[in-house]
Amino acid sequence: MLTLLPALLLLLSSVAVLVLRRVKSGFGIGWLVSALTILLVWGLVLSYRWLIPAPFVLDDWLKLNGPGLPLRFVWNPVSWTFAFAVISLLFGVLWTTPARFESQSSPATWSANLALGGVTLLAVIASSPAAVLIFWGVIDFVELGFMALAQNSARQSGEIVTAFFFRFLGLLLAVAAFAIGSLDTPNLTLETLSPRAGMWLLGAVGLRLGVLPLHLPYREEGTARRGLGLTMRMAGPAAALLMLPYLPAGTIPSGIQGLTLALLSLAALYGSSRWVLAKNEIEGRPFWLIAAAAAAVIAAVKGAVTASLGWSLILLIGASPLFLFSHREPLYRVFLLPAWIAMSGLPLTPAGSTWSFSLAAGFEFADLVTAVAHTFLLVGFIRHSLSEGLPPVSFEPWMRFTYLTGIALVGVTLWVDGLASGLITGFSPFWWAGTAVAVLAAGLSLAIFPRRGQTAERKEAPLGGSIQTAAGFFNQIFSLSWVYAILWGLYSILSRIVLAFTAVLEGEGGVLWAVLLLALLVSLLSGGGT
Repeated sequence: MLTLLPALLLLLSSVAVLVLRRVKSGFGIGWLVSALTILLVWGLVLSYRWLIPAPFVLDDWLKLNGPGLPLRFVWNPVSWTFAFAVISLLFGVLWTTPARFESQSSPATWSANLALGGVTLLAVIASSPAAVLIFWGVIDFVELGFMALAQNSARQSGEIVTAFFFRFLGLLLAVAAFAIGSLDTPNLTLETLSPRAGMWLLGAVGLRLGVLPLHLPYREEGTARRGLGLTMRMAGPAAALLMLPYLPAGTIPSGIQGLTLALLSLAALYGSSRWVLAKNEIEGRPFWLIAAAAAAVIAAVKGAVTASLGWSLILLIGASPLFLFSHREPLYRVFLLPAWIAMSGLPLTPAGSTWSFSLAAGFEFADLVTAVAHTFLLVGFIRHSLSEGLPPVSFEPWMRFTYLTGIALVGVTLWVDGLASGLITGFSPFWWAGTAVAVLAAGLSLAIFPRRGQTAERKEAPLGGSIQTAAGFFNQIFSLSWVYAILWGLYSILSRIVLAFTAVLEGEGGVLWAVLLLALLVSLLSGGGT
């Protein structure tokens, strides 16, 4: 049971927070329980890097007569890396919560964060096909329910439906992948995937991440902003990205590898350009996810498993301190530096080692595009971190402590995760690649950002206009918005037909119409005889 203990503690504390809310024992007690629970679970997960518990397996839990569908959960170097990223992110969300006591924070959201964190933790330590599929589905339905409750426009309602549609397609592809893998390997686990099954699974991951084909699951954030919104946004990608390090060599046939890398390169370039031009970091969050996910899948397609892991961590953790950075003053921005340096690509940093592992697997044109996308991600991080936020005028000393502690801990998670997982290495022959990205990003930032006496809008206008034009082109051609419009149009036409048919049958002549339709059906079935 030690394997499931961290997730069970999160789920139990979620229930406890709701119970405390019902008995009205005080607003702060619920948050204190949440904060102490996540601190305990964070320490427990950190210890699992060295004190690895035994796998937890439930055989034939459905009581089937034939081959069972075991639920298997393991802590290995890959699952620990993702679990530590997830639990550190949840730590940052809950410890920065006091900054949002007056707006987007309540015992209900703390409970939802804990519950979703527990489910996500189970998803990233799942090792059997049944366990993976179950928790993918749970995360999808939780996100669908939350977005349906939070949606505030007809357009966003359509995006929710289409996003769930593509997630469901990804789930079906994963079912097909595991079915094919079971034919190749009895008692299939993630560690024993065959290349034939890996190709289908990569397609499932691409659909769920929004990069194969390129699509934006949620372009409007609605009421899901910081806090629970961040946990919700990272749960699905964390569960999907976990599959990439398990993909076997030769997953993508050489005949279509070039086309695959080209499509992924477009996704990376599109997402990163839109991120750097977004109004703020929350508006740009979907584009951050697209760009970093594309970089992770590019590395996986090349066969650079460790580089794929590095990009996955950058997606989950890299900009998360910025997404939590709601209340700002100049000195607070120092706490964002560890995250930016970790992503900079300089030698002895997580991103620098990621570049080394990627180029060690061979150079592709997609690597050049990834370098451009990486540069845009870094420039956008600086741009959004320098924008104005809410003033921390109402902060008490303990609130300031928890707020800055949460942001700082998430910022150093990339370093801790990289060191513990073996991602960070010494100097390599490819140290220059990440260094070039860091120098280019710093130079562009100095060139773009306003000097004294010059407004940001005036300084950023030339570059912003050109990038916006290119981004608009990619948006029209490659974002598949026209596919969504067709699907939504077909759905609307079908719903109108059904409503019209229902209205006819429920009208005064409904019985006569029913008799006529029955007579036509009988005539057709009888072959058109007398």
